[in-house]
Amino acid sequence: MTADRESLANPRLWLAFATMLLTSGIPNAFPVFFPALLEEFGGSRGATAATASLFWLLAAVLAPVAGHWMSRFNPRRGLSTGLIAVAAGLALGTRAG
Repeated sequence: MTADRESLANPRLWLAFATMLLTSGIPNAFPVFFPALLEEFGGSRGATAATASLFWLLAAVLAPVAGHWMSRFNPRRGLSTGLIAVAAGLALGTRAG
């Protein structure tokens, strides 16, 4: 029982949990935010839904490329580059509309 409590106190476990929540939870929550996005940006349902489709299409196309790149080169460099790209995309996304 104490081993279970010690593993729950591990900060790396919580960091991994938070990372998975942010990287998987937020993109998969698109249907929850769909009505608010329609209201805020005033687009059609099809155009708004197409943004999510484009996201998942790009993820499907680029995942094997990113996996190969990280296998061939340093995974830390690949993750760092990916995080910088995500941060830049989020920053640019705030300027949309």
